[in-house]
Amino acid sequence: MKISVLDHGYVEVVATMGTDAFLAESARMSTATVASEEANKRLVERLIRDRHTSPIEFGQIVVEIAMPIFVMRQWVRHRTGAFNEFSGRYSVFPDLFYIPDIERIQYQSTFNKQGSAEPLPVEEAKHWQEVMRTESETQYRTYEAKVASGMTRELARINLGTNFYTKVRWTVNLHNLFHFLRLREDQHAQWEIRQFAHAMHEVCRQYFPVATEAFELHVQNTAVVSDLLATTLATLAKGNIPSEYIDANPELRQFIARHADPSGAIDV
Repeated sequence: MKISVLDHGYVEVVATMGTDAFLAESARMSTATVASEEANKRLVERLIRDRHTSPIEFGQIVVEIAMPIFVMRQWVRHRTGAFNEFSGRYSVFPDLFYIPDIERIQYQSTFNKQGSAEPLPVEEAKHWQEVMRTESETQYRTYEAKVASGMTRELARINLGTNFYTKVRWTVNLHNLFHFLRLREDQHAQWEIRQFAHAMHEVCRQYFPVATEAFELHVQNTAVVSDLLATTLATLAKGNIPSEYIDANPELRQFIARHADPSGAIDV
């Protein structure tokens, strides 16, 4: 499975270990029972919903990723995976660099110091796009000349910008990959790494569909609240939501049972 990302990047599956059923089997080590496909599905969903992470770590994926160096700098922050990167000391960098599309060339956000705002006017964006392309072409020609002169590759490479492409192998277990997706698919993450995260999400969906669906439902699209707020919400729900609706929604029933004030009243 290979997914193209940005202009020259990609995510390609090299190897996988495990399946959704294997995650369930790993969780049943103590009981040594054999269950149906439907029972395995329910177990995997419950494991992810209730944050029982150890069995989920038995699913593993190895991918090869071609990405700009600045994306790699963000990716490598996820130290729970193992990396092996292309070496510019050993080999010559390819003539591949990332140039953002016109609509991606945006103003700096005025309220988020790490973020982008609305796009620049088209003509101005085209100007800066061409400047970036010219700079990158010049940097690579200089790099080639250094290498051709016999200069050591480990020094010849240092003039290349962070938009040049590097390549890595990344092996990661499913639990830590879900953590990566929760952070890097978030709208506050930089747009470029979000595109790679979306590709990794598709890889997860291909090889671990049940676990991925449970992650989407119970982890990715959830909010973290304080104990006080949880107690407040559960108590209000207990007093204002019809009992038949609560009975028909296991997650809501569990939330109320766990957090509602036993007295049935709370100062809000």
